[in-house]
Amino acid sequence: MALTKGGLSRRKLVHALAGLEVGMFGAVAVLGWFVLRAALHGQAWFAIPNLLGSTFYGNLAFRAGAGKVTLAGIALHFLVSGTFGCAFGLIIGPVRNAPLVSLSAIGVALGWYLLFFNPFWRAINPLVMIYSPDVSMLIAHGIYGGFLAGYPAAVYSLERTAAEGRKPPGANRVDPASSRGGETPV
Repeated sequence: MALTKGGLSRRKLVHALAGLEVGMFGAVAVLGWFVLRAALHGQAWFAIPNLLGSTFYGNLAFRAGAGKVTLAGIALHFLVSGTFGCAFGLIIGPVRNAPLVSLSAIGVALGWYLLFFNPFWRAINPLVMIYSPDVSMLIAHGIYGGFLAGYPAAVYSLERTAAEGRKPPGANRVDPASSRGGETPV
């Protein structure tokens, strides 16, 4: 069953959305790790988001406090994490074996760091490659992989919701005015 003219099947859409979901939750967790890491090292909480924001603002990121540079860095972090999550969902597809998905998720996330992190950032923004703390970034990728491991549960949840034809929260709510025949409460 094609949902779009391009032929994106419902199943692939569910896989992409499940990957996006776990990727975004992973992004939040990694952002939390960045803040914790900064606190442990006596740095400003926005140090790594600003480093990512240097992709758009260059050296201003190193002089700026929390602000537009930080927001740009956080947005970039969510964009990359969400895209990677979608790709993971499409690649891993229908695999439901939780231990296999968990190992794959952590392996892919750590592999991304070990094999592609430096070449990716060398091409996009060398400042990230130069100034990012290696061990902290490795841990961040491990955390992200741990969230990608939740992919089978996300697929199950999306499929169950679609099968039940569940409406969004509040869709079944009755408007008090309409339940009284259009009378307005006094």
